[in-house]
Amino acid sequence: VICNPPSPTKRQTVRSGAPIFAPIAAGRPKPIVPNPPEVTMLRVWVNLKYRAPNIWFCPTSVTNMALLAVASETFLTTSPICIGPSAAAESYLDMERILSACIAAKADAIHPGFGFLSENSKFADMCRKCGITFIGPSAEVIERMGNKSEARNTMIKAGIPVVPGTERPLTDAGKAKEAADQIGYPVMIKAALGGGGKGMRLSQTAEDFLENFKVAQLEAIRGFGDDSMYIEKYIEEPKHIEFQILADKFGNVIQLGERDCSIQRNHQKVIEESPSSVLDERLRKEMGAVAVRAAKAAAYENAGTIEFLLDKQKRYYFMEMCRLSASICWEFVEI
Repeated sequence: VICNPPSPTKRQTVRSGAPIFAPIAAGRPKPIVPNPPEVTMLRVWVNLKYRAPNIWFCPTSVTNMALLAVASETFLTTSPICIGPSAAAESYLDMERILSACIAAKADAIHPGFGFLSENSKFADMCRKCGITFIGPSAEVIERMGNKSEARNTMIKAGIPVVPGTERPLTDAGKAKEAADQIGYPVMIKAALGGGGKGMRLSQTAEDFLENFKVAQLEAIRGFGDDSMYIEKYIEEPKHIEFQILADKFGNVIQLGERDCSIQRNHQKVIEESPSSVLDERLRKEMGAVAVRAAKAAAYENAGTIEFLLDKQKRYYFMEMCRLSASICWEFVEI
């Protein structure tokens, strides 16, 4: 099962009520990808390569019936299966409804994409208990790395540099402000289970912290169904460098080079440059080796991305580990 909103028209934002398409193949894994259209299209192409028929999942308010019709014609889809209202909390984030739909469709695997339930260890564990393969790391690894605060602590124990910040997730705004005061402003407020720029706000001073914290926390609840946050020291004018890694079940990890994702809008990547023009060969080799160490420290399996922030002095800090199809660039590696 692959769950994803449809491809938007130019300058059109995909809304939560968009249809979710889900390729299904008897006897083959069926991934759920609850987010970007390009990921879904690539997944569909892979399924078509193996002649896998497709099924649609969609909320009650389907916003692009024309696209649904085209996909039904082009990608061998059957009738859509409704998973609830257009509100994410009642469809994309409803684990019971998604799993019930998978069972009804006789799906045997789920590909979680990015955002929504892709970093949710409870969902991965529920899939296992339902006898549905979760395409990605185990629930234990997601608990360790999907939660950004836990990931930081894992890296600290492994001796990998991280941006100064809180060690535990925070839900109370008052305690979060106390932590920010100790770290020193400016600080970044981030969702512990976040990704894709959601649940993230920059606080320049103590005066604007509480308002930014509440806004970021509300985004986290709406986007990820979780209100836990963490605070980091803000690195001014950083470069966002990511290393693609692949890890098997036997502890072998390789890195496939880096991407410079520094050109962003609203914390969303606009252009990715590879190789990065700001890294020399020494730094590239060093950061690549650290990316491999980071994946091994997490006992990670599958495709993933180790993300760093690089400051003006060329000091790098582990930021987070994105997993499964959290980057469209991974799709080309996987294919």
